[in-house]
Parts: sequence; structure tokens; C-alpha cells
Amino acid sequence: MAESSDPTAPVRPDDARALMSRAWDLVESVPDSRTYSRAFELGDWHDDMAWILWRTGEHVEALEHCKRAFACYVSARIAVPPPTR
Repeated sequence: MAESSDPTAPVRPDDARALMSRAWDLVESVPDSRTYSRAFELGDWHDDMAWILWRTGEHVEALEHCKRAFACYVSARIAVPPPTR
């Protein structure tokens, strides 16, 4: 199993927060397009941040990120291809 997916791996919250800050900047730098939804990507960012916070015992803050993730996912406009026959 890869270390990044191992729920028993040691947690380094400062490193995680630094990486997530860089990721936020990258997501923010890409404009919406027909094939990219910034809102969806921000939802995914909040979902990842919630997982990190939950693992570090910051449960209240993690739940806030879950709420933000849901709001982003719901607001995302994703181009869905029509069904094929």
C-alpha cells in the first residue's frame, strides 16, 4: 500500500497545510472552461483538507471543510456528455 493512502501513516500537519496552500493557489490559477470546473476542484480541495484535519484531530474544522466541499460540488457546472445509444 502506498504511504499516502495508508491511514496509519504518521501525520505531519505543518507539511500537509503547506502543500494544501500550494494546491489552493494552483486551483485558483486555472480559469473555468468547458472541461474544467474550478468549483468542483475547490470542492475536492476542501474534501482533501477535511481528511487531513480529521486525521490530526481537528474535527470541528474538518466538518467545516466538509460543508464547503458540499457547497462547491453542488455549485459546480460540469459538462456531462449526452448518453450514447
